[in-house]
Formats: sequence, structure tokens, C-alpha cells
Amino acid sequence: MKGQIVAYNARNGMGAVHVEDDSISVVEFIGGCEIEKNDVVQGDLRQDGCFELYNVTQGQLMVVSIEATDCSTQTARRLLQI
Repeated sequence: MKGQIVAYNARNGMGAVHVEDDSISVVEFIGGCEIEKNDVVQGDLRQDGCFELYNVTQGQLMVVSIEATDCSTQTARRLLQI
């Protein structure tokens, strides 16, 4: 499953990913590559826990912890602390 990073808080490493099924997942980016808004990522974006995602835009694997799925925009902003 693919998604696009629509918001990113560099202070806490949290980002919101707009998934291709029109949901929003909140992800903590643990390591593997630099994250930028609008990057396209691919992987299991619909299940909580630690995973590797592939950053299609930058061509790199990264380790993430998916903190929440099926979030509203308001919930995602609260979790990202923005």
C-alpha cells in the first residue's frame, strides 16, 4: 500500500501519511532516511507496530512505528503535536 507524507514534525519525528485508501496513518519515523513532506512511502500502513517502509521518493528503506491508523485530520494534528 502506498501513501504520501502530508505533515511532518521534525521535533518529535512524527508524520501523517495520507494512505491510498483515503485514510490517515500517524507514523513515528525511527531511522533509515530523511523524511520530507510529499514523499511517497510504501508498505503496511494499516497496522499498528514497528515495520520497515520503503520511501519511494528517496529510494530508501526506513524503520517506523505506526502509532495510529484511520485518523481524522484533527486526531493526526494532535498526535503530531502541531
